[in-house]
Amino acid sequence: KQKVIDFFTKHNPDKLNSVGSILSAYIGREAELIKTLHERYNVPYTEEGAAESEENPYRQKVVDFYREHAPDKVGNVDTIMQSYKGREEELLKNLHARYNVPSQPQESVQHAGEPSPPSSPASPDYKQKVVDFFAKHNPDKMNSVDSILAAYKGREAELIKTLHERYNVPYTEGGAAESEEENPYKQKVVDFYKEHNPEKVGDVDTILKSYQGREEELLKNLHARYNVPYQPGGAQKVDSEAEVSSAAPSSTPDYKQKVI
Repeated sequence: KQKVIDFFTKHNPDKLNSVGSILSAYIGREAELIKTLHERYNVPYTEEGAAESEENPYRQKVVDFYREHAPDKVGNVDTIMQSYKGREEELLKNLHARYNVPSQPQESVQHAGEPSPPSSPASPDYKQKVVDFFAKHNPDKMNSVDSILAAYKGREAELIKTLHERYNVPYTEGGAAESEEENPYKQKVVDFYKEHNPEKVGDVDTILKSYQGREEELLKNLHARYNVPYQPGGAQKVDSEAEVSSAAPSSTPDYKQKVI
């Protein structure tokens, strides 16, 4: 079972949930299954069940690329690598152009036996900014932060700017996402979409802009659109009202003293 799991993890992660049923169909013929998988995915096979001989150092890069941009192609990696044998840099360049992903011409591949160059991870400041940005505008992308930063290595400031443009969020050269004074309704709309339609979180600023000055109407429309009970004004009080309410003097102590 572990061999099948390891195989699919490497060549077709979408099949991991089917391992149990696949093994059930091959009960008593597990060795045949292993051999069939290697033939299906064009992976060199030995009788002992070893999957690959020494691997092309570019292979993992191609696998990672397809996992992020075209998961259905992961199973074809070995066939594609075979057709680009000796021209792997060209393959990577073509993939980035085909999927409109910025490439990194200076990126080098470490071959077996070579000393590892000192790593220079993305600045923690930039990583946190990207994490915070996606947490607010598109939580589904949180798991992709490291791969996105890797694609923009050395160009993190450009990434921050690109994200703001992509999600139509005001940007300053310092990287600040939004202006200091945010629409007090924004968080309510963000929270609403997070619960009822997460795909719309990235569009909140655009939607609020079209409802500028009519935010109560927007909230009412959202509740009607998603069939969610709505309480006009119930949850829309701004903090200042609460502060005024708590600061107002109470006459209760005077009456209490009279009764005593």
